[in-house]
Amino acid sequence: MTPRIKNMTAGCTVGADYARRLMELAVSRGASATMLAERAGLHPEDLRDHDARVPLAAFIALMRAGKVLCDDAALALHFGEMVDVVETSIVGLIGRSCATLAEAFEQMNRYGRLVIEVDLGTRDRYQLVRAADGLWIVDTRTNPNDFPELTESSFARMVCTSRRFGKPEFVKAVHVTHPEPAYRAEYDRIFQVPVVFESDHNALVTDPAWMALPPTRDPGERLPRYAFGILSAHAEALLEKLESSKSTRGR
Repeated sequence: MTPRIKNMTAGCTVGADYARRLMELAVSRGASATMLAERAGLHPEDLRDHDARVPLAAFIALMRAGKVLCDDAALALHFGEMVDVVETSIVGLIGRSCATLAEAFEQMNRYGRLVIEVDLGTRDRYQLVRAADGLWIVDTRTNPNDFPELTESSFARMVCTSRRFGKPEFVKAVHVTHPEPAYRAEYDRIFQVPVVFESDHNALVTDPAWMALPPTRDPGERLPRYAFGILSAHAEALLEKLESSKSTRGR
């Protein structure tokens, strides 16, 4: 592991469900579960508790082992395309119970660490920036090109989830800071909008009007509003537990 990656992952963790779904996807695409676990330094027991955490370094190793063992360089894009956040974390359920996309976005920033911790300092991971060409959703994490697969999976999940919920025009353009990969065709297939590589920002350019719309087109897809309070209370308890464990590791 390079010093930059080691610094990026120091003390950071990932929700066990998130890692488990990545492993399941890789296995479904031809990888050996045993080899994936060995290369990532994980044990099946590490992934069985929904509220457990695994090291971010192990998740990165799992992603990169999966790309090799599946012979799928675009595995991160496919992870975002095929696995909804509702399947991986309480954060997705909270978003499903929000009144608007703006509220869902706010909750994603608040509880996103329950899915995956990244180097941010005190700022939110995603920031909204209004510009002449639309509303930019900017991923502000430090040194994103050390793990561009996280950019790929996060953006693909946002775009594909909005498309499944009847909002195909939610995103107008995609900007990423990493160079164009050999599998550029998968970017075009999944995003279906212009993609700018080696940009100054990792960002999705959206229509500001979408922020006032409900997260889902079909009311049947939304959770009852009272679920928001129940889920948020559990998420707050998980955040408190996460912060407590970080303090313990720090000491």
